[in-house]
Amino acid sequence: MIGFKSGEVETFPNRVYRSLISKAAIDDIATSGLVRSKLSAGLDPKYGDNVYWGRGEDEKYHNVQVGGYLLEAPYSVANDREVTIDDLTAIYHKTEDGELRDILEETLSESLK
Repeated sequence: MIGFKSGEVETFPNRVYRSLISKAAIDDIATSGLVRSKLSAGLDPKYGDNVYWGRGEDEKYHNVQVGGYLLEAPYSVANDREVTIDDLTAIYHKTEDGELRDILEETLSESLK
């Protein structure tokens, strides 16, 4: 089980993490089946077509902003190819009341509709 500490997610070196601030990005993953950049998704691009991931570390935590999202995927996959929705190991969301939840299962069920 992933550990939580003060609204943060424990990270691991065999995983990578990507912060998102918009529900539109989660909807795009559910619709396209891919973790894409804003440019590829047709959203407002800031950094072009690259998808940036940060590698986790032992005994380190990743903050999730209120209303924000944090994707988690295997390092081996992100290092080798595009990450798909099926590769994701978690999608953390911090609600407006500060609750941190993993919404991967509900996002997967949305993608099947």
